[in-house]
This record gives sequence, C-alpha cells and structure tokens, in this order.
Amino acid sequence: MNIWIKKSIALANAPGYMDSIIEVYPANPGERRPIADEVKEELEKLYDERKDVDLLFGLIQLPKFPIEHPYVGFFKMENKPNRKSLLENNPKTVKQIIDMLRSQTSGQITGFDAMIMGSEVPIELNRQEGPMFAKYVRQLAQQNNYSILPEDEFKKSTDGIIILDGDDDAKAEFAKNNLDYQINKGLDLVAKVDKKYVIGEAKWIGQSGGNQDKSVVDANLLLDNYTSSKAIPINILDGYVWLESKKNTKAPKVIRAKEKIILSALLLGEFLESLR
Repeated sequence: MNIWIKKSIALANAPGYMDSIIEVYPANPGERRPIADEVKEELEKLYDERKDVDLLFGLIQLPKFPIEHPYVGFFKMENKPNRKSLLENNPKTVKQIIDMLRSQTSGQITGFDAMIMGSEVPIELNRQEGPMFAKYVRQLAQQNNYSILPEDEFKKSTDGIIILDGDDDAKAEFAKNNLDYQINKGLDLVAKVDKKYVIGEAKWIGQSGGNQDKSVVDANLLLDNYTSSKAIPINILDGYVWLESKKNTKAPKVIRAKEKIILSALLLGEFLESLR
C-alpha cells in the first residue's frame, strides 16, 4: 500500500477529519440559476397558450430542465435543428412530460411559476466540487507561498512549487500538449515542483453506491491510463473511502490495492513539498 494511502487512512480516522475537509469542500448552498426575463416571458406565453411542443422545446434549451424525467435526455441528444420535429413525432410522450410539468407545486406556488422554479434551483453541491477544490488549491498556494502562473510562465519556471492557472479544460489541454496526457477529461490540478510535473484528479465521495462509486472509477482513469514519465499522476480523494470500517467494501478495496499515489486533499501540500 502506498505511503500516501496509509497517511490518508490515518488522517481520515483521526478526530477532526471532517472539520478540516469542510475547508476544502464547504457545503454552502449554490447560487440560483436565474432565467432571463425575456426567455421567461416567452415560455409563459407558450405555457398559457398550451403550445406543448414549443414549450418543451424551449425548456430543453435551459441549463436545468425543471424536473427529473427519464425521457428528456433522449430529446436533448438530438441535434437542435431536428429536435422540434422529434418532439412533434412523439405527441404522447410530450403530453406526459408536459402534464408532469403542469402539476408541479412549491408550497402555495402553482402553475407556471412552480414549474419554472425547478429550472432556477441552485446548482447541486456535488456539481460545485471542481470550483471548490480549485479555490482550496489557491488558498493552499497563498498560505505556503506557492506561485500560481499562466501557461507561458508556468512552463518556463524551474524553481519552487508552481500551480498552473486556468480551468480544468485548460489544464487538460496543457497536459495534452506537453505531458502526453491523452484522456478526454479535464484535470483538477497541474502543478510543477522545480522541474517535476504533477497532474491530478480530485473527488469527494461521501457515500457508497451509484454515482459515488462511479467517481472512484472516473478518478482511476488517470492512474490506470496515464503511462508517460513526463508527469506524476495522483488521485486526490476524500470521503468514506478512507474509513477503516469500510475497508472491505468495493471502492475502498480498489483504492487500498493501488501502489500509485492516492491521497487526501489535506495532504496535498505535504506531498508537493516531498518532491523537492
């Protein structure tokens, strides 16, 4: 078992682990997703006039569909120019979805307002983990005097601990162009310790099952598929996977069997320092 896995297990089973992790992944409510007034007015007109196909077509364009429905994704997958005809050719399905939308209530709010509230709900906490981790890395850099540099300066630097600035897609693009990274997925961390590059994927895994265990599989894509010597790949995992009481369950067993570097976000600074 890798030393960083051992350190992470010890850390997660000691007092105060979660009190520290909320500094990495604070569970604050996300901001609401407001819909532009002109868009809302057009949707309300379609709602009142019972133009179901046009209403559903418009709702599908929103970042968040008002309700969870198993068939909406099918219509979304069709190219936008063909989407309306696909809706028109499936009137029973359209009616079923619209009937569900019209039946939405929220306290005393009903009708169109209740329906549209479903599209304006805050972004789910687990969808904010990437930005949360990025903010934590910035705080870590400030506390320890690490540099955060844009791509050109980052590439030229050969002294100290440096973090590549940019979003996860920009980091992946840098890794593809410079570090033989070939996985079609963003990266949460691209760092440099003197001349050594580090690339990482970060996940919070609160419980077992479903999408949570899928997150372990996603994170392992990096460790299992990155073979270049140009960078050190790491998984930055936190959550139930480190609990001693769960060590014989599926995801924790997979993690403990790895010899590659998997560690808690709370150990990231220590790990980077160890490479100097």
